[in-house]
Amino acid sequence: MPKVSRYNHFQPWGDAGHIAYNARSGAVALMTPDDYATYERIAEAITSDRDLQFSPAEQELLEQLQYGGFVCPDDRDEREALKFLHNMARYEQASLGLVVAPTLACNMACDYCYEANKKGRMSAGLVGAIAEFVEKRAAGLELLDVGWYGGEPLLAMDIVEDLTKAMRDLGEEYRFSYTSSMVSNGYLLTRETVDRLLDLRISSVQVTLDGPARIHDAKRPLKDGRGSFDTIIENIAYAAGKMGVGIRVNVDKSFSGEVIREMLEELRAAGLRDRVGIYFGQLEPHATVCSNIAEACYGTADFSRVETEYHRLLLE
Repeated sequence: MPKVSRYNHFQPWGDAGHIAYNARSGAVALMTPDDYATYERIAEAITSDRDLQFSPAEQELLEQLQYGGFVCPDDRDEREALKFLHNMARYEQASLGLVVAPTLACNMACDYCYEANKKGRMSAGLVGAIAEFVEKRAAGLELLDVGWYGGEPLLAMDIVEDLTKAMRDLGEEYRFSYTSSMVSNGYLLTRETVDRLLDLRISSVQVTLDGPARIHDAKRPLKDGRGSFDTIIENIAYAAGKMGVGIRVNVDKSFSGEVIREMLEELRAAGLRDRVGIYFGQLEPHATVCSNIAEACYGTADFSRVETEYHRLLLE
């Protein structure tokens, strides 16, 4: 006996019908008005627990619903299934993911930064402790994935190199794979640095651009007040031919569709169309150090609306 999934969501989509989404399976489907009406008849029949007699059209749609997880067997506890998958991921020992901040120092002075004006570098003792931690896990590992973070991690390239060498040596000794990525503001991502990162198996980098040049340079100036946009764009143009580059755009209420179009035109003029990925980040006043931006931040629902609008611009 089938049952309707508790994780179904349906969103009206104009004259086209409904967008169907199942939050457990991740399935997405466009349902025509006829499909949605058929679904409602199927769901009503299932939930009323009466003798199920479906027409050929209903039976065909039912099979599609079962394939997407919108309808599941009556004896399946969906919540317990999610708990099981969560615990498998949480306690699985064959892969290890680390986020490593070799320094909390930064060469920029973004007014919304939640880390304030921190300084300092990872000590040699801590570098050794991280290597020892990986070695203790190494015997059962199949994959080690490292994300380099900061501050600005490129201010501590020597630490990145030393720790990478230690972890790669362990990978060769214990025969596990090693992958790596980095979050950088992009200002120090020179050609020479990109080539060094590739030698360290850092295969992708995320760089933040807060809008077109005139806005980015106001929101993300260097510590000495100079702008950073032109240098970052020049660096990305080289890096995008060598590694994966994702551009994060932090969005607040000062943005508009026209601002996004202006930024996309500047990226196109720099030859970056189809060479980088772009996504939008929601600015949030997480700590007292960035409480000065609270009034400029979107709430989650409002951000979702503008994010949808901006993704339409990306599609165009």
